[in-house]
Amino acid sequence: AYMATRAVDNAANTSWNENFGPLVSGAPRMVAMDCLENYAGPVVLAKGANYGVTLVEVPIIEGKLDEAFKVFTEHAMGLAYTSSRPGFLNLDIALDAEKNSVILFERWEKKADWTAYMATRAVDNAANTSWNETFGPLVSG
Repeated sequence: AYMATRAVDNAANTSWNENFGPLVSGAPRMVAMDCLENYAGPVVLAKGANYGVTLVEVPIIEGKLDEAFKVFTEHAMGLAYTSSRPGFLNLDIALDAEKNSVILFERWEKKADWTAYMATRAVDNAANTSWNETFGPLVSG
């Protein structure tokens, strides 16, 4: 319904398009998805505090989207691991059936916390090997 309001020919939309249009090089990708699960961390930031955000889109092999969601939410090195890392604040997981991908919207105390977390995913250990062997075959590309 919101997108339909952007197509209405009125002064507000005309002004928006005149001001915003020259700043973009193409149509933005906008899609509404249902959050299927939320992971909340133990930290609550002070009102008005800045925080780090990440948008992760993982392309999944056709026909494996539900399995990928299950692995993300049930494997010990999936989102349970992510949500246990220092600086983790919140994560929403959704599925984009049109693009056949898993979408993660993450909030961290600061960008550096996410960077540090990602470095732990590159460590050669049994836990990461288990994750990579389980989830890797589901990823497309």
